[in-house]
Amino acid sequence: MRNHLFVMVATLMLTACASTGANTETLLKTVSFDSNCAKDKIRILSQDDRPGSGQYLVDACGKKVKYKRTGTIYYRADKNPI
Repeated sequence: MRNHLFVMVATLMLTACASTGANTETLLKTVSFDSNCAKDKIRILSQDDRPGSGQYLVDACGKKVKYKRTGTIYYRADKNPI
């Protein structure tokens, strides 16, 4: 019984940590689409991830661009989401 409880708690903790919304692959896809720059030419220079939000500075083919995240949506900091 204790083993089952431990496994359930550990699974819940890992799931909670993984579901903060931050996803580097999604950020790279968004930046690539927005800037018409291949994903392998994009570097994340800085990032501030928090539960439910985040701020990022990326270099997309030599151009520095700021991005924000609300939930799981990434968008340029100078644009409004949806």
